[in-house]
Amino acid sequence: MEDKLNILVKKANSGDRKALEMVIHEIKDMVYNLALKMLLFPEDAQDATQEILIKVVTHLSTFN
Repeated sequence: MEDKLNILVKKANSGDRKALEMVIHEIKDMVYNLALKMLLFPEDAQDATQEILIKVVTHLSTFN
């Protein structure tokens, strides 16, 4: 999965919108589950997930 994600990130960084959508689709459940474990309340986890995904999109070019 990491290789697939790395390829998608490279494509997204070069301007491929579909690849960006696929990156978000690939990570959203993992992000939500981690947020839920940390915050315990589903509503808080959903809010945190949205904020995190926004940060991912806006800072994708710095992904390593």
